This record gives sequence, structure tokens and C-alpha cells, in this order.
Amino acid sequence: MTERFRAWAASEREKLKGYSGRKKAEYIWQYYRLWIVGIVCAVSFVLWFAVHYVTTPDTDYLFGVFANTTVDVSEGTELYDGFAEYAGVDLKAENLIFEDQIYFDPADSGYNEYFASFVAFADTGRLDFIIMNSQDLMILSGGGRLMDLSLPEAGLLMEKYADRIVYADIDVQHEDGSVSTESIPVGIDLSDTVLVTEYHMYSEGCMLGVGAYVPHVEHVAVFLDYIIAVS
Repeated sequence: MTERFRAWAASEREKLKGYSGRKKAEYIWQYYRLWIVGIVCAVSFVLWFAVHYVTTPDTDYLFGVFANTTVDVSEGTELYDGFAEYAGVDLKAENLIFEDQIYFDPADSGYNEYFASFVAFADTGRLDFIIMNSQDLMILSGGGRLMDLSLPEAGLLMEKYADRIVYADIDVQHEDGSVSTESIPVGIDLSDTVLVTEYHMYSEGCMLGVGAYVPHVEHVAVFLDYIIAVS
């Protein structure tokens, strides 16, 4: 293969010697344009990836999921930019992620790629909060991926938003194998906030649930302060 390539390369060099500069360019473009385009695309991708890797922060200030809504809350929207300014988030140093492309029915046990994404966010400890239709969040709360707000880690939220706490009856398995149904605080009602009244993200009210392994509970409190303050 090496000898054949060397012979082909030598033949091409000899052929190009007899062409003028413009003729060389025309010949190369005519016979090698796919290679040229491919190499340019490959180099461009490598450069883009390198720049993206170097400039993208590797820590999150807050990671929130707005599930089952068609309202855009990504960077550049009023909600996103307003909160970033309110919280003083340095977007060059930390990520602020509002994920609004998650759609699933928590009562459906079948496979759903969006639900799988939510599970990945929650189980890896990246998820700070999820906001859903109130009824959907109540169903989701029984799956073990939302925090029991009576736990010490959520003390700040229980104290600040006691009048908004929503309880759900959840089956709890004990160490001896027995199961009992207990009323557990699982969500924070936001039905009277701009999410519903101004942005119309949810027509039947909504609640915020905190990730079971929430990494930034204090930042969730800042988000709640902002949403309530602008409502």
C-alpha cells in the first residue's frame, strides 16, 4: 500500500509540474475538493471543541429542570437573564442551566428518553430542582428522586417557605421490611408566581421539587426568592 501511494503521489507531482498556478488550483479543486472540505470541517470541529472545552465552566451555580412546558427559559430569555443578574452569577465562571426540553408523564412506566435524562441528572447529583405541573410532581415525588424536605439538608427551605410546602402521602419502607404511608413534604408551591401568571408555563399550577442529592440548596433558595419577589 505504501509503495502504491508513493507511486501515485509521484505521478500527481509530475502531472502538476506541467500546469500553471491557476491550472494547478483548478485541478486540485476538481479532483480533491471532497478531501479538502473534509479536512477543513475536521480542523474546524477540533478547534471549536478545543475552544468550547477551554472556555466552558466546569462547575454549576444552579441546574434546574422545567419539565413539560413549551416556554423557552434558556439563556437570553427574561427569566434566565433576570435571575442571573439578581443572583450575581458570573456566567464565565459558573454554569446556570435551565433545562426546558424535558417531557414525560411520571405516571407512565414505559421507557421515555426524556425521563431517562431526568434520572441521569438526579441520580448523578447534578439536579438542583425540577418544576412541573403540581399533580405530576406529586406523582414523581414517590420515586425517590426528590428530597424529603423535612431532612436537615433542606432546613433552609422549610424555614423560609413554610407557607408554600406541599405534602404527599408516600409509602416508606423501614429497616425491618415493613411499609407505612407517611405524609412527607416534597414540594414548594409556585402556582401564584410569574411562572404561571406571566410566563404561562403551566396552566394548572406548578410546584418545585428539590433533587434528592441537591448540590446547591442555598442557590435553590436564591431562585425561589427571585421568583417570589418578581411575582
